[in-house]
Amino acid sequence: MTENGDRARPPWTVLLVVAAGILSGAVGIVYAVSLIVDRDDASVQADTGLSSGGLVAYGIGAIAVGAIFVAVAVWLAGGSSFARWTVGWFTLLHLFQGIAIVFQWYDVSAWEGVTSIVVSVVILYLLFRAPPTRAFYAKT
Repeated sequence: MTENGDRARPPWTVLLVVAAGILSGAVGIVYAVSLIVDRDDASVQADTGLSSGGLVAYGIGAIAVGAIFVAVAVWLAGGSSFARWTVGWFTLLHLFQGIAIVFQWYDVSAWEGVTSIVVSVVILYLLFRAPPTRAFYAKT
């Protein structure tokens, strides 16, 4: 809060993470809807290894996860410490996933792992070490 009782405006560091969260959630929702729409397409079933019912279930779950991403991002902009720590923990998990990919524990390109590591480190820095962010969460 500011001196006159208004809510403090989030700094650019928080807004950048919020925008990434909203974008990620929205893309996840669009992807999920496309799975549900294309659930009877034989090539989609072959690519995913899921049946029509499995694609619907996966799509519904992915819509829920995307909606949660968007909600947490909005709460993050409002100064929620819970949202900040939630994003931090999930980003830490994403960092560990990137390390696993780099060491070939998953069958994908090592560059995907490097990208995950770099993005995770940047997000963690922006949320917990960047001076504008620390000042913002100290006030809320």
